[in-house]
Amino acid sequence: MTLLKHVKLLVFTFAGVLLFWCSGYFDNFSKFNQSNPYSPMDAIKEVVIDEQGKFKYIQINVKNKKTGEQKLIVRGTKVGYHSEILDATQSQLGNDYDCESPGGGRIIHEPEKKKIFVFGYSMSFGLPSHEKTCELIRKYYPEYTVEWSNDGY
Repeated sequence: MTLLKHVKLLVFTFAGVLLFWCSGYFDNFSKFNQSNPYSPMDAIKEVVIDEQGKFKYIQINVKNKKTGEQKLIVRGTKVGYHSEILDATQSQLGNDYDCESPGGGRIIHEPEKKKIFVFGYSMSFGLPSHEKTCELIRKYYPEYTVEWSNDGY
């Protein structure tokens, strides 16, 4: 076999392998795009609270206007009114989402003791399920003791 025939065979073999590899890659890529389980809602953290101290919090039902997907989230920070937390969250998420609060309360976050205590209610939004709030917080703070009470304001 001449050198030219070896080169042609090598080129065709390389091109065939490359074509075969690329077709498999693109097949997998199109399957990935069709069955991609990722949702824009996945990018929204369920819990964002201050690192320490006593502060107000609210639960927020977030709904994606385009897909109809919904998610319960918790936001807590030092503000004057619970409604400020809702307004800030709506502003951060933008017009593609609707945000409504089923209730709020207060949180005492003691990182040095690894404790979070959820209690009270919101004059604006009412009493939420603190139990649901604590379930979400435990996902983000698994090493903490997380407790709640409906007592207090």
